[in-house]
Amino acid sequence: MTGLWVRLELRNRARSLTTLAVLVALAVTTVLTALAGARRADSAVDRLRAASVPATHNVLANIPGLDWAKVRALPQVEALGAYLITSIEVRGRGLGWFPAADDQFGLTVERPVVLAGRMWDPAAADEVVVTAATGHRPGDALDVRLFDPRQFASGDWWAAKGPVVTVRVVGVVRSTWFRDEVDHPGYVFPGPGFLAAHRANLEQPGVSYANALVRLKGDLAGFQEGLARITGRHDLDLWEMSSRISDRDREVARFGAVVLLAFGLAALAAALVLVGQSVSRYVAAGAAALRPLRAAGLSSRQAAVTAS
Repeated sequence: MTGLWVRLELRNRARSLTTLAVLVALAVTTVLTALAGARRADSAVDRLRAASVPATHNVLANIPGLDWAKVRALPQVEALGAYLITSIEVRGRGLGWFPAADDQFGLTVERPVVLAGRMWDPAAADEVVVTAATGHRPGDALDVRLFDPRQFASGDWWAAKGPVVTVRVVGVVRSTWFRDEVDHPGYVFPGPGFLAAHRANLEQPGVSYANALVRLKGDLAGFQEGLARITGRHDLDLWEMSSRISDRDREVARFGAVVLLAFGLAALAAALVLVGQSVSRYVAAGAAALRPLRAAGLSSRQAAVTAS
């Protein structure tokens, strides 16, 4: 009798059972997705750093003509990549900053995670990588305006007035350095080949300077002593990248994780209420429909099992 009743119920209530199953599946999926997102958000910064050979310090020497090869040779240095303090004017979306000054920048230190395409060829004069906020994709052509060398002599650094050259986006990347900022249109990063081809339009000899990202093996004090010997200065600014950037990023990521966790718990509570009500109504309706069969010999236990 029980089997017969179940077959009749499945035939008569197939639509309501399907709706209930879909509701349960959506509730479970929403809760699990929110919890998984919270977990990933909490570890996002550490996973990015683990994949991108991050710099430990940003050395802001601000010294024209500094031989960074001597700094790279210090025993405390695991890797060093230099970048030129200059800019390019990007026509369209994106800000052009700090072209790589050697072939180690973006390779042995702050090697970004490639989201699309590839990293630049260090020897290519027309290749750039961009951050995701620019909206550019690999293969896009960008026109960039460079400085006129005469601007350097006059001190007119506010807007580039030199030649326009076309570069090609080869990759969309992300790391602690190759990053997007809130309310910024994203960044365009030229490779060392671009600087080599257009050096006269990007730097003023004897005035322009490069700084460097370094990855230290340890012994910060020893590195500072060696840097002072090379530069003859003890007042150089040395940014610790974790406290300056990564710790802030972790706070933002943890906030996002907390929000997702709260959403997941709220979704769980709502699901328990809504799904619970639907299930209870369905069971109650089934139990009411079984009452006439009690007279035909259906036991209380059979009725409870059949209704549920």
